[in-house]
Amino acid sequence: MKKIVMFLMLGLMFATVALNAMMMEDAEDGTTTKWIVYAGNKENASISNVYDAQRGSRVIVFEGEGRKSGYMLGHQGGWGDPKAWHNTTQKILQWSMRYSEDFRVYVSLMTKEGNRYLTYTNQRKENKGIIRGKKVHYGLGKESADGAWHTFTRDLEADWNAFMPNNPIVSINGFLIRGSGRVDDIVLLDKDNTPTANAGEDQTLTITPSVKAVFLKGEGTGEEPLSYRWYEGDRFIGPHKSRWYVLSTNGKHEITLVVTDAKGNEANDTMVVTVHGGVDALTANAGEDQTLTITPSVKAVFLKGEGTGEEPLSYRWYEGDRFIGPHKSRWYVLSTNGKHEITLVVTDAKGNEAND
Repeated sequence: MKKIVMFLMLGLMFATVALNAMMMEDAEDGTTTKWIVYAGNKENASISNVYDAQRGSRVIVFEGEGRKSGYMLGHQGGWGDPKAWHNTTQKILQWSMRYSEDFRVYVSLMTKEGNRYLTYTNQRKENKGIIRGKKVHYGLGKESADGAWHTFTRDLEADWNAFMPNNPIVSINGFLIRGSGRVDDIVLLDKDNTPTANAGEDQTLTITPSVKAVFLKGEGTGEEPLSYRWYEGDRFIGPHKSRWYVLSTNGKHEITLVVTDAKGNEANDTMVVTVHGGVDALTANAGEDQTLTITPSVKAVFLKGEGTGEEPLSYRWYEGDRFIGPHKSRWYVLSTNGKHEITLVVTDAKGNEAND
């Protein structure tokens, strides 16, 4: 059983886990009364409170129609909404989750210019930026939906200001999530209660017969002992505070340092290594999404592929597991309504593959 101290704030009962932390949900009360289904068919979505043996505590479980179903803690409304958190001081958000399917987390913010959202998904970590002007998006990595428990700690102010520096956050108002899975220990923290990570300055590597690696020099602060993990995208490079890392392909490589403190809290920082003198990176680009309206004279889409890498390159197209055909670009006839996922596979001279 988790130890908590209760106090009253804004007419709602919250739990504190430290002087500078506010527990918004730890599931230990055995209820789901703080949550509502806010999106999708409510009859096909449920929220339950269960004991999770893997985590060793009670957790909140969402079951519904994938990302069509949405679940809300707090509220997305403005200052007049009594369910909103209205937290103006604690702008670090930490939560634990266990998902095996695509998810989307929305953090409801009140900003100088009104209600806005930070979003976090199981997309690659290099996927980040502004979505339609009112949302700022970050990928947490594909491994975040691998069916294991993961704890994320995000500096909401830093994430928001990276893309919206002229529209500061006034308050944090709620936590929303789409997709079926489990969550636990949703906490708002002060900045001095979280670890920090510093992956170092961006570097340039010019490959020569005697120089093939960069030196990654990490720094971190937090409650000791600290552990360090390095990643390129979603690929684990290795542990240790500092290390050498061999690179061979030209272009920009995003290298991320993850620092974990004694309590399991995490912080991360990303730097970029630009490589010259190596081989061209293998890439595939299947083109933008398309809409096909079938008429007597229009029954096909034009698939226009692109690829880079060590020549000669070969191209193969698939719909799901079904082979469509070769060639860089081609016409493809479709007859059934709905969404069709078309994949381009590019193979280089050494047999390496990339797909999109």
